[in-house]
Amino acid sequence: MAQKPVIPKSRKTVERAKKQAAKGSVKEVKKAVGARGSTLGNIDSLVNKHLASFRNAEKTLAEAKALVQTYREKYPQLADYIPEGAVERGIHIRENATNESEGLHKFHIRIRSGEQRYEVAGAEQHDYQQVNAATWTQRFKEQLAISIAKIVFAREAAQVPK
Repeated sequence: MAQKPVIPKSRKTVERAKKQAAKGSVKEVKKAVGARGSTLGNIDSLVNKHLASFRNAEKTLAEAKALVQTYREKYPQLADYIPEGAVERGIHIRENATNESEGLHKFHIRIRSGEQRYEVAGAEQHDYQQVNAATWTQRFKEQLAISIAKIVFAREAAQVPK
């Protein structure tokens, strides 16, 4: 019998296979034995949907904290702007490193009522504004960049001969 020739796989075929394998590696809730399939399957899919949402929120916060840590190593003065503290699911950035009364920019991710809420409040704001994850991340990065720019500017000003 003649064997079929081996056809080399294209890059797209390999990438598609990797994506399908990655989808299969996601942890899912197992169905209970003996329960009605349609109802249970619906609950399981809802559980998995909420788990993914919660994990994304935790991942977003972890990435923001890792970014802070990376820049703290480059700019130790950043500790004056972002105090290490026990802010649950959040990060606070001071408006002014030397004057705490000028306020804090607050970035929180709250998990309540089965959903995650990305919330921000400016230095002069007392009420939080609910935003989507991308906006939360962008505003956080913008405020972090402003704080770093203030540090760099202060360094440059200190080096200028008078």
